[in-house]
Amino acid sequence: MKIHVLGANGAFDGYNTSLFVKNDDGVGILLDCGYTVFPELHRQGLLPDVDAVLISHLHGDHTGSLSTLILYAKYKLGKRLMVGGADCKALLRLQGISDSSWKKVSPNGKILYQTMETEHIPGEEPNNCLFLENKILYSGDTNQSLLHTDFAKKADIIFHEATVKPNMTHSNIAVLNNAPYDIKNKTWLVHIPKNEYEEAQEFVRNNGFAGICKRGQIIQR
Repeated sequence: MKIHVLGANGAFDGYNTSLFVKNDDGVGILLDCGYTVFPELHRQGLLPDVDAVLISHLHGDHTGSLSTLILYAKYKLGKRLMVGGADCKALLRLQGISDSSWKKVSPNGKILYQTMETEHIPGEEPNNCLFLENKILYSGDTNQSLLHTDFAKKADIIFHEATVKPNMTHSNIAVLNNAPYDIKNKTWLVHIPKNEYEEAQEFVRNNGFAGICKRGQIIQR
């Protein structure tokens, strides 16, 4: 399986965190679809390959390209994009996207995924971590570590957001570091704030994580 990193930054720092993969049935699946994602898919020539989008939560750096991508698929590619994960129906209607322009990912279709609700911003709508094809664990935005969950144990590869400085809305790298070595060794970090990047790089090198993702990176599994 080839994993394309379309972006690995947060909301304001650069290219929104997003991954593109094709499963064993050849279905192209996008994990999150922030406002920088559509132009990056275009740049990498991947737009025709996207069949489905799984959304972790409704913030703009995770959904900002979704309506554009749905309309591109409809009018340029002649297909209805599949959308799953967080419930995007109300958001898309507000943006003038009719229900007939897209379809929900079928639970009996060719995409196997599970979600688990986690807290992102206390008191607000939850995040949905995504576990894809029993292989890829993608955290979305969460203020808790997923590295002790059953999903983490089962996953072949993990993409987990992190910050160096503790805060109430994102996972702290020191907490992630409490995970067993074999879990950290398959964990790539994303969404690192730019002003914490150098410190995070040193921390990753010294503590057994797989690395920090960068835009344009391709990971083979």
